[in-house]
Amino acid sequence: MPTVLQSKSFLLPLYDTVDGNRNGCIVANLKQNSLRSWDLALLDIIAANGHDRPIYFTASVPLSSTLNLSELAVNEGLVVRLNRVDCSHLEKNNSNKAFSNLVEMSSFRRGVGGYMDETCRKYIHYYYGVYDQLADSLIAYGQFKKAASVLDSCKSYFGDWSLEWGDVAIEFASSYLNAGRLNSGNCLIDSLIARKKKEINYYNTINPAMKPYVQYDLQRATQVLKKAVSLQSDYSEKRTIK
Repeated sequence: MPTVLQSKSFLLPLYDTVDGNRNGCIVANLKQNSLRSWDLALLDIIAANGHDRPIYFTASVPLSSTLNLSELAVNEGLVVRLNRVDCSHLEKNNSNKAFSNLVEMSSFRRGVGGYMDETCRKYIHYYYGVYDQLADSLIAYGQFKKAASVLDSCKSYFGDWSLEWGDVAIEFASSYLNAGRLNSGNCLIDSLIARKKKEINYYNTINPAMKPYVQYDLQRATQVLKKAVSLQSDYSEKRTIK
């Protein structure tokens, strides 16, 4: 049974790993009313290591699985670092550290390589999302060339396979356009539009008895096509106004 808490805010003491003495504390604000066994294990890890040893979680783990301690978390690429103090007033992406981890220090850049089976390839779109998020952060600070290099690095590391995912391609194309790489962004959009038109044509020409089974796919392809056309049109209008 979960342990019921009387408060959603508490002080978590930190202990020195050498002498075991208390050395500071973390102010934690929970977004839940109970603690599970794995929550207690996480709190124990933080208490034992939070003072002199950094604590990281893979960025693919939702914060809901880490007590929702979002105020203490900062993204550093494929990992999220849990800090001792409230970081909610800071940028949620440590752009410099993330750039170093994802681009400059990436094992993919060093040519380690390796085979990605079908199961692994299903999650490539997640990595695209991480790189795209970093690019958006850099664009927000006017670092357009650096943002474009992040997008280029992602494509060179993982190939174009994940761009078959409509939403991934649209977000990636949007980032390219916002970074000033118009050719790259428009090429992605043109490719996506052509592919979705081909899919829609296929779905519309199959045996009527089979159409109920592909109705969702048809609707999905139509939605992605509309988004792609709208993105291209909106960006063209913005450039014309400028």
